[in-house]
Amino acid sequence: MGYSIATPMKSVKAKAEMRAFMDEHYRDIKAVTGGRYNAFAHGPTDDLAYDHGKCRLGFNYNCPDPERDYIFALVKWMALRAGRRRKLEVFEQTGVMAVVPYYVYDGFEAIPIVLVSEWKGKEPPYPWPDNPNCEAWPLVDEHGWTIQGGLWERYVEVGLIEQEGIDAVVAELHRLTELWESVHAASH
Repeated sequence: MGYSIATPMKSVKAKAEMRAFMDEHYRDIKAVTGGRYNAFAHGPTDDLAYDHGKCRLGFNYNCPDPERDYIFALVKWMALRAGRRRKLEVFEQTGVMAVVPYYVYDGFEAIPIVLVSEWKGKEPPYPWPDNPNCEAWPLVDEHGWTIQGGLWERYVEVGLIEQEGIDAVVAELHRLTELWESVHAASH
């Protein structure tokens, strides 16, 4: 059994541009962390096992943490640069709606990307008194990295990942952002 996670692209042209960029610059977690973690995910690809939506780019995976969270960050990163936006409930079960970038889990679940720069301080108190089992979507930075509500700190505590692995993933997201911006500055 596996999973698919994908970014719905805003256009065929945007998808082609992102695909070419990722084909040239994407590095798997093994390369990013200097061999600390093995790579099992397949992608970026538009041949998604559990997602047959149009104009999507993402990953097929059945991998352990931290690779899973790395590819989730990459999908968020792609969505922030070339993805569609859609009106979604920003915080689960609160009714707060906004047009936001998003990604799709297994072809059907649209998950909002909640940018810390736009939503910090607007999130409901957690845990929510009226629904203590409800979780907020994590807040992410402009690189797709989870700033609040993520699991990376917990991974360090229990020994699933070392701080150096987190630092390497964050540096990789920054590297991709710088490359993307330099490519777009040159072409515009």
